[in-house]
Amino acid sequence: MESESSNAKVQWSDVQRVIINKHGIFLIIFSNAGHLFPQRFLEGKDGIRKMVLQYTSPQSRKKSKSKFLLKLGLYLLIFLVTVGIVQFYISRNLG
Repeated sequence: MESESSNAKVQWSDVQRVIINKHGIFLIIFSNAGHLFPQRFLEGKDGIRKMVLQYTSPQSRKKSKSKFLLKLGLYLLIFLVTVGIVQFYISRNLG
């Protein structure tokens, strides 16, 4: 990887995670660094996709899934149970 201010050689073994989705291929190198191959760049260039799949481990190539809805549902369930318990004790003490 090279930029105007730095130059670094990255080995395939340094790739911690690979995210492949409709936007492109994301190679996550560190928690705060990575490289993006946009989908528009990859069109007609299957060699890059094959190379990424060949040199990275299957564990790093998990499909990206949004856990937002799962977390939102869990928090909503916890909230509703808490409200129900509070209402139950309030109604018992007032009645």
